[in-house]
This record gives sequence, structure tokens and C-alpha cells, in this order.
Amino acid sequence: MQDTARAKGVQLPVFEARSENEIDTAFASLVRLHAGALVVAGDAFFTQHGQLAGAKPADLPVQQACTYELVVNLKTAQALGLTIPPSILARADEVIE
Repeated sequence: MQDTARAKGVQLPVFEARSENEIDTAFASLVRLHAGALVVAGDAFFTQHGQLAGAKPADLPVQQACTYELVVNLKTAQALGLTIPPSILARADEVIE
């Protein structure tokens, strides 16, 4: 993962956390770094799942999209050998030529 992160120009900080205190410290560091993701390796998820998973699924807010957009990229469709029917093009919110 480190090699891929470096190739993409992304920092991938690694924190070893085996105890509750170390997990709390790691989470505090992730917040401070404005991390967008967390990868849990090893058996930490199984041994500390209550601390890592947090809220119960039933307590999590559910959001549903209100609007959808249909965007058709004709250049990509042509490169893939696809023909987009005129009825789809007429319904598209945006057509990229």
C-alpha cells in the first residue's frame, strides 16, 4: 500500500495500535491529519471491534439521493464501440462529445 500511495502522491501514515489507549491515540492522529480512510489489518477488528466499529448500524443516519443525473460520454462510448440510442441522449442531463 505504501508503494501505491507514493506513486499516487498520497501520504499513508501507519499507526500500530494493539491496546485501547493506542487505538484512541491513533484515532486522534487520524482526526488531526484529516484522514479520509482507515485500513485495519491483522486481527485488531476482531479483538477491538466495539472500539473500531463504534455506532450500531441501526443508529446510523440513512441518506438517500434526491436527484440523479444521467451523463453520457460519446467519445468513450465510441472508443468502446457502443452506440447510444437517441432516446437515451434525449433523456441525458449532459452529453459529453
